[in-house]
Amino acid sequence: EKTKMKKLLILFLIIAMLMLVPAVFAGLMNESDVDLVLYAPMDDPDGSIAILVRYRTHLPDILKALQQAGHRWQATDINPLGKRMPVIDLMSLTRALLSPADRIAWLSILRSPWCGLDLHDLFQIANTTLPEQNPVAEGERYPLLFLNILNHRHIHDLSPEGRQILDRVSSILKIGWDQRYRKPLRIWIEGIWTALGGKAALVSTTELEQCQQYLDLIEQQETGGTISDWPAFEKAVQSLYAKPDQEADPNLHVMTIHKAKGLEFDTVIIPGLNRKPRGDDKQLMLWQERVSKQGENQLIIGPLEQTGQDSDPLFKYLQREHQLKNQLEKARVLYVGTTRAIKKLHLMYTTDNELKPTANSLLESLWPVLESAIEAKAQGIHCHYQQQGEGEGEEMTNEPIPTLDHLQRLPTDWQHPKIIAVKGDAPVVIEQAPQDHDQGPLTERNPAARHTGTVLHRILRQIVVEGVNTWNLDTINNRKPFWDIQLRQLGVSQTDEALEVICRAITNCFQSDTAQWILSNQ
Repeated sequence: EKTKMKKLLILFLIIAMLMLVPAVFAGLMNESDVDLVLYAPMDDPDGSIAILVRYRTHLPDILKALQQAGHRWQATDINPLGKRMPVIDLMSLTRALLSPADRIAWLSILRSPWCGLDLHDLFQIANTTLPEQNPVAEGERYPLLFLNILNHRHIHDLSPEGRQILDRVSSILKIGWDQRYRKPLRIWIEGIWTALGGKAALVSTTELEQCQQYLDLIEQQETGGTISDWPAFEKAVQSLYAKPDQEADPNLHVMTIHKAKGLEFDTVIIPGLNRKPRGDDKQLMLWQERVSKQGENQLIIGPLEQTGQDSDPLFKYLQREHQLKNQLEKARVLYVGTTRAIKKLHLMYTTDNELKPTANSLLESLWPVLESAIEAKAQGIHCHYQQQGEGEGEEMTNEPIPTLDHLQRLPTDWQHPKIIAVKGDAPVVIEQAPQDHDQGPLTERNPAARHTGTVLHRILRQIVVEGVNTWNLDTINNRKPFWDIQLRQLGVSQTDEALEVICRAITNCFQSDTAQWILSNQ
């Protein structure tokens, strides 16, 4: 069966290479990727380009090189939400407010773009002991950072800029802390984040959407005004992926080969053919389902041998079956990736030993076809060789080492439009009507409308469950108090207008035959 598989694999690769005109690159993968993305539009200005990889872990260096070259790309399920800096800062704020003793979270907040203390002020606020206002607890080495922020005026070594920043930040945190457990967790976190300048510090609508994804997750995971299982919440954040960039080049796509199934692109680039796949841990037990000659479903189970014992024949058989399955899976992945190309296919790899590809890599499966072509330097084969010692042993230069030249942060004197003044320790907060000049492109104009829609959708679902025939005008009037409670729980303080919208929408549904047919439980 292995011989048949290899023959089929070689056959489909030969057909693919004859149909497309491939270019096989052996050399610097990331630089070649960028060059191909740069020059491909010259041959086909309106053509689509896709960079396909086997695993997401193969992408960081490629994405970094594309970003440095000024490219913006379409990507689906590529960028984990938990690795986006605005989301990381928002997550630190959540941790700090739910666990005031979390020093790492508070230090992250003080260094975030909407605070941005320098290292001197950060050291002072983190290490200064205030015996009267914030004594160090027994057994602890450092004072509680949250109380130091609230009592920062008693720390005399802060810079004027740091003191001005902390005046603004501490007043907002004090108001927010007094409101804990009085609002849903999502509304509480989002309100404090917005007042601190979280939205104002974002640079694109894409970042705002990513933060909204995180806040939506908080709303789903909240239990009694808190996150009861923080490790599970962190895992849920890591499993989310950032939405595609709305301003990206519509012709440049980056995705895994698995996500590319069913799609086609004019130019396809498959880098990292020689990358080592994820290793399989030795399992304690292997199993496989099979169908007997009589058509019965059977389960074969083979346990791992004990230390000092001979290997179990059944376990070894299942191991060989597993290896064969992986080889067939490699062939399937290669088939999917190479057949996504309409006009051009570029296969790329790097290797220290060009005569021996990495075991279990995609290149190992391609090698029966590519080895002779590379040795003969056939048409379409491009190699970049790095001589041994190249770049090593060069004379030292006096050029400065590149360092971080700036921090992204709000101006020191930034104030939220709704925060008018701070008098003593009591900030004066005025809820102004939104003005056009206060509403930037990243500000949600009417959050009450979103909450009204949420309650309305709950009601429509309830109508379907209970039956549309059981509802009438009296039912609407009787249930308005319950809807009022739901709106207030979501953070809507003035509910009259929202209740009027809900009642009008439901009444219109009852007066429409089409709406009644949609809501009927049939």
